[in-house]
Amino acid sequence: MRSSLYDPSTSLWIEASAGTGKTKILVDRLLALLLSGIPPSKILCITFTKAAALEMQERLEHRLAAWQQDETLRETLQQEGFPEADPIQAHGLFGKVLHTPVRFHTLHSFCQSILERFGSIPQTIIESTDQDLFLERALDTILKNMSTPSTLDAAFRRISPLMDRKTLLDAFKGILHMRTNLEAIAQCSFSQLCAKYAAALEISPETLHQEEKAFFAHKISTDLKERLKTATECLARGTKTEQSYAQGLHIWMKQPPTAKTL
Repeated sequence: MRSSLYDPSTSLWIEASAGTGKTKILVDRLLALLLSGIPPSKILCITFTKAAALEMQERLEHRLAAWQQDETLRETLQQEGFPEADPIQAHGLFGKVLHTPVRFHTLHSFCQSILERFGSIPQTIIESTDQDLFLERALDTILKNMSTPSTLDAAFRRISPLMDRKTLLDAFKGILHMRTNLEAIAQCSFSQLCAKYAAALEISPETLHQEEKAFFAHKISTDLKERLKTATECLARGTKTEQSYAQGLHIWMKQPPTAKTL
């Protein structure tokens, strides 16, 4: 088993819990590739996060730097699982890696490099950690441009009393994630939307029509209150996104009728 771990000609799928040595095995396999004569520039290492890519690069360089200064390198190579490695070759790997490094990428940065090299149109892949920052900037831009009366301005003024900045950002995220569904809704007529809404509430379109004026005047019937309460409780037990929806719905239901905005 140990020999197959270090054999660069074999493919492995390793699944284990945190702290069990998965990263060490990956670095050892990189060392095995380098010791087999593969040029560093021909090795591509892809990880999920920037932190993981940086950690692997640092570990690899640390091991090679230690080999360069090791006066008993032959014994060290045997102890570390490379008994057939050439100590002279191993001694010079650190300088070779510094001159032509192994390529460490996240999935996003690797795709970005492909787009930059072969794409006819400049494109950018946004890391998940940067999405919130871009979303905040977009929201700030919208808020700054609200000085002129418009439909968007009116919409923001209606929802702003019901949520703080974080809740508003969470709502924006939800809209972006559901934009395909929202585009489909935008193609429906008002009567079609009413029919879909009635079906979701498990009531007939006639009942919805009868309660239409009361509903949109925020005098919601007891039945609908109970359904909304049940929906809020279900969402509160879900994902973080669903919990944020539940929080917004709970705040909305606590508002007096004159303050409620749909």
